[in-house]
Amino acid sequence: MPFPKFLKIGLYILGSFAVLAGGALTWAYQYRDDVFQYLLKEANAHIRGTVTARKLDFTPFAGGFGLSFTLFDIHLRDSAYANHHKELLALERLTVHIDLRQLLRKQLQINSVTIEKGKLSIFVDKNGYSNLQAVAPKDSSSSQDTTTSEEGSLGKKLLKSLRQVKLKDMEVH
Repeated sequence: MPFPKFLKIGLYILGSFAVLAGGALTWAYQYRDDVFQYLLKEANAHIRGTVTARKLDFTPFAGGFGLSFTLFDIHLRDSAYANHHKELLALERLTVHIDLRQLLRKQLQINSVTIEKGKLSIFVDKNGYSNLQAVAPKDSSSSQDTTTSEEGSLGKKLLKSLRQVKLKDMEVH
């Protein structure tokens, strides 16, 4: 018995989508390490501290129609870490969920952030120094271009679109 014409068309469309999704996944896995190194480099270039992470995983369609990026073993240390030996932030896992529909419209929208098994330790010493200075932007110099206001507005847009933050097994000191 032959397939009805609309069923054939539906299968062709579904097959095309599967090939396109497979190509996108292959591309994402191929460049995952390059993207990971780029993200760490950019983060460290814009703060006074140091961000390190062990690896980045990419999971499509986890938790709905979107993309999930998970960073493992993340550490954020301020520039005076060698003196006081207290990390500002240590996380076992950080997962960011991005809406694929908005990404296809060329808009980056973060739906949720999940932080698992972490420790946030903020302190101020007797001289008034705080390790929170690690996340402060680096001082602007004359050689730096004036895109900081654009970067700041991008950060505000991303935070505005954030719908959910989940903290699992998190210590705050």
